[in-house]
Amino acid sequence: MVVVVIVGIALSIAVSNLFVGDEQRVRLEAERMLVLVEKTRDQAVFSGYPIAMRLTGEGIEFLERDPNSVEPTWRSAAAESLRQRAWRDGIRVELAETNNGSSTNDNLARNAASASGGLSAPREQIVTFLPTGIGVPFSMRIFSDQFQRVIDGDALGNVAFRQ
Repeated sequence: MVVVVIVGIALSIAVSNLFVGDEQRVRLEAERMLVLVEKTRDQAVFSGYPIAMRLTGEGIEFLERDPNSVEPTWRSAAAESLRQRAWRDGIRVELAETNNGSSTNDNLARNAASASGGLSAPREQIVTFLPTGIGVPFSMRIFSDQFQRVIDGDALGNVAFRQ
């Protein structure tokens, strides 16, 4: 009887750890997005040209400014670490409004949206990182039906979580 109780307790602990809850999925996706934001910002600084993250319904795309073009032309990012990624099931990501009510990263996004090569995006769904490390503040909301996390970026390139 004692063995059955011990096995039952062990199984209940194992089963609870096997299934990832909604809150944990949002937290894991937010942590993944924080790393991607930092990686994109660093890639822009080290490469010497702007790099943008474009949020779509299916996932995230990375664009880089074509250094050989006179016009502001955007293309898919060449770095392997900045390949296109899909959202996990049940997780959505969007740029939230800033505190002053204006659209996040509005001026840089408008520039990227007017790019050639078919790489246009809704202006409120793109974050651009400049090679100087300075950028426009943004707020990225990672959410499911019940839970959310927010990643805030400031003008100095710092990023952090907010509930």
